[in-house]
Amino acid sequence: AEKLVQSDPQRADWQRDLSVSYEKMGDVFSAQGDLGAALSAYQQSLGIREKLVQSDPQRADWQRDLSVSYWRIAAVLEKSGDVSASRWWQKAYSVLAGIKQRGLFISAEDEQWLAWLEKKVKNGG
Repeated sequence: AEKLVQSDPQRADWQRDLSVSYEKMGDVFSAQGDLGAALSAYQQSLGIREKLVQSDPQRADWQRDLSVSYWRIAAVLEKSGDVSASRWWQKAYSVLAGIKQRGLFISAEDEQWLAWLEKKVKNGG
């Protein structure tokens, strides 16, 4: 996926695919208990997703991906006892709530995540 993106950096679909690959790697590292490697993979995914959102802020799917990156980073930081996790929970909530407020598509599952995030943020992360 990295070679594909390098061969044609303008292909947003390949960039998104690469971000998903990094996210899945982070999930594996997290499940194995390697929180440092998980955080690194999630940060790589986040970097791509931030660029995609900057290129087209109206894409609800890219906004949602961004909130998932924030969510994953928050979860890893929380597992490792890092107090900055609450800031990342807030970011995940803000992005997902923003999608809904702008009237962009939000699924029933996302509604549930949004409610969960709202409770998480109100309780201080």
